Amino acid sequence: MIKKMIRILKKSSPHKLIVHQKTRIKGVVQHFGNMSADCKDDLRESLRSEQGGICAYCNQKLGKKTKIEHHCEQTICNGRKGKPDKRIDYSNMFLVCEGNPGKDQHCDSKKSEFTVRTGLPMELNPLIKEHTDSISYTKGGIIKSTNRGHSRELNTLLNLNQKILVKLRKRKIIGILKLVNYSKQTPNYNKLLAFVQDDIRSLNYSSNFPGISKFYYNKYK
Repeated sequence: MIKKMIRILKKSSPHKLIVHQKTRIKGVVQHFGNMSADCKDDLRESLRSEQGGICAYCNQKLGKKTKIEHHCEQTICNGRKGKPDKRIDYSNMFLVCEGNPGKDQHCDSKKSEFTVRTGLPMELNPLIKEHTDSISYTKGGIIKSTNRGHSRELNTLLNLNQKILVKLRKRKIIGILKLVNYSKQTPNYNKLLAFVQDDIRSLNYSSNFPGISKFYYNKYK
């Protein structure tokens, strides 16, 4: 098995979000819906930076079109019925890809189809080390977790074993293995290092699924 999913390390909230959180307007509760466009742009930049430019869930490189995802949905963690209000809580926000809009969606685009009755809120959290460390990939590109509940969420809520994602992960694994003499267990260190050295820089990952590159780099270095 190939480990692991990239864990996200949260930094300080961006300045404009802090201002939004502290702003008090008579009769109006501050929430995500009444956040200014400038504040959302600032939020996107901050999330993209701390995630190294990859989607929080599928770990693909983020393009220009992104979505700000609430890990615990705004309809659930809204301060009602005993639930905390996390609508503008920075620790509850991630930046995610579009998730193949239309057919066979994944990431937040798929997760948005579910409700409290069908599996929300999701437990699996890319901020928690025990969660990301439990995740692995087969050489065929399938993602899974040693936690049965998390495996279910990967497959259903996030649809991360969608056929295109599996194909792309498998292709990356095959590409890396071509750089090592796998049958003799003798790695070609220089080629492997050249292939992954940019990819595993946490400030800005250079390609999809950097966790796969980190696994092989640590294995063969």
